Amino acid sequence: AILGSLAVLPLAAAGMLASAGAASAAALTGQFNFSSVFTTAEISMDEVDFSDPGDIALALQTESFTAFDAAVISDIDLNDATANNPFLDLEATFPGSPGDGLNIFQLTSVGDYAFTQSGDNVAIDLSVFGQFISADGMLSDGAGNLTFQVNDAEADDIEDLVLNQNGMVNASFSGAAFTTASVPEPATMLGLGVVAGSLALSRAGKKNKA
Repeated sequence: AILGSLAVLPLAAAGMLASAGAASAAALTGQFNFSSVFTTAEISMDEVDFSDPGDIALALQTESFTAFDAAVISDIDLNDATANNPFLDLEATFPGSPGDGLNIFQLTSVGDYAFTQSGDNVAIDLSVFGQFISADGMLSDGAGNLTFQVNDAEADDIEDLVLNQNGMVNASFSGAAFTTASVPEPATMLGLGVVAGSLALSRAGKKNKA
């Protein structure tokens, strides 16, 4: 059993080296707010259609996102959130278009519209969920929300127009996005598993010797 554990140690070392290599590649972490600037949104029951070229400005960035000041935003298909990925293509300077596709936020699902009266205006909230992918392929789970602003309107009227009359409404928007957790690389998990296995074999050997 001791020989078995010793045989596993080179594999463990290789796994740890692979883990160290993965650690040098950084997953995106942190949060940021964004605003529409010149981009507007056309909201319907099945889709949010953003005007071209889709440039948005970032603010209040933390951690990894301090490297980015802009993004390019893509349309949202409410029936298939993954249809128009990437949803956000992060860029260093404004304007961000055309995006380079290197640091992105891909959608996996979206929530339902929530219509709220705010004084004489209407706020339409939409939650989004997905994954950030860094330029070196590291993954981070993420989430966020968008708020669309419609001026001089009633929430009940806008909700009825969008959801029941198959109508559309134009709006400005703002939002936020943040990472919720990083996704371990397979090499990292392999290294940890091999180390755990070698330790278990070593303990078994000690018991047999005793």
